Amino acid sequence: MKKNVSEDDAENTPKTEEDESELPLTQSHFFLGNKAFYEDHDYSKAIEEYRKAIDEEKEEIIYLKAVYMMGESYVKIGKIKEAINTFKTISKDYKKHYLMDGARRRIEKLSE
Repeated sequence: MKKNVSEDDAENTPKTEEDESELPLTQSHFFLGNKAFYEDHDYSKAIEEYRKAIDEEKEEIIYLKAVYMMGESYVKIGKIKEAINTFKTISKDYKKHYLMDGARRRIEKLSE
């Protein structure tokens, strides 16, 4: 007779390194950064979460959005130089990506 795996058994199963790196969307560092930015208005926490997303993210679009939003977070806390340097990452390294235009505009506006 085949035994069904209960939730208790699933919880007690050792997790592999791969399991831990694949967070559900609602627990991803990008999601947590967005929550800190938009809902909590905790821009320092947003920067922290976006930095983790940048370090860990494999998907280019999420990586670039995290870089862009980290730049916006720096703007919100008045760290303009850091914001410009963050936006330059996109405008320098991803010239053909749609976020490059937004990053370039932010650099121009913040440099005035």
